[in-house]
Amino acid sequence: MKFKDVEKINEIQELTHQCNQHLLALWAAECVEHVIKYYKIYYPTDYRVFDAINVAKGYATGQVSVIEARRVASDASKAAKEAEVDNNLVASSVARAACQAASTAHVRTNALSASTSSVKAKAYSKGGDITVVQKEREWQYNRLVALRKASNQN
Repeated sequence: MKFKDVEKINEIQELTHQCNQHLLALWAAECVEHVIKYYKIYYPTDYRVFDAINVAKGYATGQVSVIEARRVASDASKAAKEAEVDNNLVASSVARAACQAASTAHVRTNALSASTSSVKAKAYSKGGDITVVQKEREWQYNRLVALRKASNQN
């Protein structure tokens, strides 16, 4: 199944340029949390994805270093590869999103990649339904707007 994105990604991308790296890490973690249930279904005892989410949040609050975030991101990447071997597009997309969320500590643009992988997970779980993609992108945009407003970055 080929993933098809929606135009809302352009608005999200523009908004990310107005946010600092810590805020983007938090937003990326929340994007993954929004779809984590799809990972739990298949791998309920694998905590590498949850660790990556927590590390991204920890980086956002200044409690986690870039070095630690990169280590945990690597573990989440391994989880994504294992899910790919299992031919599980949904779980691999969630794990990849978690890896990218944690990696936002190192490279800010990984936040956008985390949001896209999260959308892919949801789309794959619903058979590629474009309305699911539209709704998830709308949620992501609104969440980033709210986080930005709350952080007084406007």
